[in-house]
Amino acid sequence: MDAVGIDIGTGSIRMYHGSQVQYSPITTTHGNKVITQSSFEIYDKVLGLLSISNFQFDSICVCATCSQVVLEKVIIEGATYLTPYHLNDGVESDVLLWMDNSPVAQCEELNRDVVEDDVLQQIGGKFIPELGLPKLKLLNDTVSSELVVFELYDFISYLLKYSHKVVDGKKLTPYIKPQRFKEGYALDGSVKGWSAVFLDKLGIGIEIGRSEVEGDRLLPIGYPVGTMHNRDIVIAHGCIDCYGGWFNNLQLSASNAVSMVAGTSTCFIYNSSTNNYITNTWGPYELSKPGVYVYEFGQPATGKLYEVVLGKEFDFDRAEIEIEEMEKKHGQSIHELVKGYFYYGDVFGNRSPLQDPEMSEMVIDSNNQILPRILHNDDRVSQLIKYVLIMEFLVFQTKSLLELLTVDKLVIVGSQAKNARFLRLLNLMTGIDVEIGDNEAGTDEVARGAFLLARLGKLVSLSHDYTTAFNQVIQQNRAKKVEFAGGKHEKNHTLLTKKYEIFKDMINVQRKYRSLMNG
Repeated sequence: MDAVGIDIGTGSIRMYHGSQVQYSPITTTHGNKVITQSSFEIYDKVLGLLSISNFQFDSICVCATCSQVVLEKVIIEGATYLTPYHLNDGVESDVLLWMDNSPVAQCEELNRDVVEDDVLQQIGGKFIPELGLPKLKLLNDTVSSELVVFELYDFISYLLKYSHKVVDGKKLTPYIKPQRFKEGYALDGSVKGWSAVFLDKLGIGIEIGRSEVEGDRLLPIGYPVGTMHNRDIVIAHGCIDCYGGWFNNLQLSASNAVSMVAGTSTCFIYNSSTNNYITNTWGPYELSKPGVYVYEFGQPATGKLYEVVLGKEFDFDRAEIEIEEMEKKHGQSIHELVKGYFYYGDVFGNRSPLQDPEMSEMVIDSNNQILPRILHNDDRVSQLIKYVLIMEFLVFQTKSLLELLTVDKLVIVGSQAKNARFLRLLNLMTGIDVEIGDNEAGTDEVARGAFLLARLGKLVSLSHDYTTAFNQVIQQNRAKKVEFAGGKHEKNHTLLTKKYEIFKDMINVQRKYRSLMNG
């Protein structure tokens, strides 16, 4: 028997078992109030995936987006249960999705009232609406029901542990009163892990649910939290999905490496043996074995940016072929051809390094004799220009994020790791060796990371030392260095270095203009 890893992404669930991956889609509701999903739709689909194949497994772990599940207490025949609290009218909507940015006022209040340097440094200096804590405060301020809020990954683990029933159409799971944390922080400014003293100081009375129910501090990832309902299958403590991707590619000698989990959004996780605060990054977090510190920062829209600008049906492989044809036709690289176009693409605000939700797009179009204008044109050539400009923007932003760190290598996983042009540009502009995950998971690194965490949980449940078991399950992790044919393209490097300075100027100008108009 072996483990099962579950990855609950924004658009689908992935289940990893025996080097095989199964998928199931998730419904997202963009309501008038907030962006939501349904926890029981997700749970039912997890159970469906587990029942697809007649396989045996002895452990399971769940990783998920940094979304929150909102439940309310109900009493039926003297017993207390939890049932979904729906946030949008007319639809099952108890999951407050990570990309929702509605708690703007609560965010401003937290930035005014939270004065603890250690808390602020953990989240890069200030709160942004995307984080879990502002959302928790929004619920606390606006909902009169008696709520319990879970991390999404943790509530699915809770359901696996305690199961549920349906009474008069209500989905009910047993309420087990969670012990409050005596000390500590939540990862990435989310909800699970804050001390009782800190939450009380903010006037937040909502209970934070826990799959493990008891304990003074946040458990390490992969640590056993119990077994599945009526089955002797170990449930390992899960985590936010980016850390699952990190664990999938973590190597024993990984200090000063950055893991770049690049999909719909991009999360960067920096490994270090040093426990220091770093400007504009989240952390340090000691979420696994002692002495391994991780820092997290990211871009809220990367793969999503291509979709927003170019549409869901944009063909990346075809685009690369057509770009090569353009380069041959004009005798110049595509970056030379588009040097007069400038794009800044924070379509969903800036998470790192500015933590400024008001940042948005900027375009400076070009009148020239070779290529068309792009602002009022959506022909094929204009789309190719936009594709290249998006890539340049993402590379510039990545360069700006890495400049503050001592980085030996950049390990890229996720769908964007398949884009050879993107990898070459990253190497060209950062000067850092680029590696891609060399595991059989392909683009399903988070699901495989959850699978490894489930293995870790099983070993610890058999009385293995956590650190020894941790090292054992990651010993087969590999990454391979990407070799770039043709060496360094000096002309592109010189041109893009100038364009990088313009990228930084566009940030300053946008913030200056907004400040002038708001003054």
